[in-house]
Amino acid sequence: MEEDCKMTDCPSKIHQIHHFFSTCPFLVDGAWTVWQTWSTCSVLCGNEGFRTRKRYCTNPLPQFGGKKCPGNNEDTGPCEDLKPCPVHCEWSLWGEWTSCSVTCGTIGQGLQERNRHMAIEAKYGGRKCTGKFNEKRTCFHQNMSNLKDLVKKGEAKMKDTIYFCPGLQALSMPFYY
Repeated sequence: MEEDCKMTDCPSKIHQIHHFFSTCPFLVDGAWTVWQTWSTCSVLCGNEGFRTRKRYCTNPLPQFGGKKCPGNNEDTGPCEDLKPCPVHCEWSLWGEWTSCSVTCGTIGQGLQERNRHMAIEAKYGGRKCTGKFNEKRTCFHQNMSNLKDLVKKGEAKMKDTIYFCPGLQALSMPFYY
C-alpha cells in the first residue's frame, strides 16, 4: 500500500492529490475517551488516601501513522469526604512510686502511690482508656533494728523506752546502744 501512496508517480499536482486520496488512507490521530469514574479510595478514613481514574486512546485509535494521544492515561487524585480515623486512648507510662507514708519504726503498713495520665484521648469512635489513673500499694518501712540510726539522725525521738515516730503511735521497747 505504501508504494501506491507515493505522490511522485503522477504527472501533475492535481493528479498526485487525486491519486493520494483515492488510494491512500488518511492519517488518523488518536483521541482520548472521557475519564472513567474514580476508583475507591486507598484508605477508609483520614486524609492520606488517593484514588485513580483511567481513560483510553480509542476515540479514535491512532491509525495509518497518526499521532498517539498526548498525556497520561491514568490520573491520581486525593480522596474526598473521608471521615477522620478513630483515635484510641493511650495511657502514659506509670510515674515513680511515692515514698512510703510510714517513715519510722516497725509499725508496718504505710501506702505508696503512683499515677499516670491520659496521653492520648479517644476521638472519633476510638476505644476509651480502661483501668485507673492511680495505683496504691501497701509498703513496710524499716524494722526496729534501724531505730538506733533513726534516733541518731533525729528521725525518731527517745524518751525512756518509748519512741515516737511522726504519724505513728508511740512504740514501747527497750533500746540498746
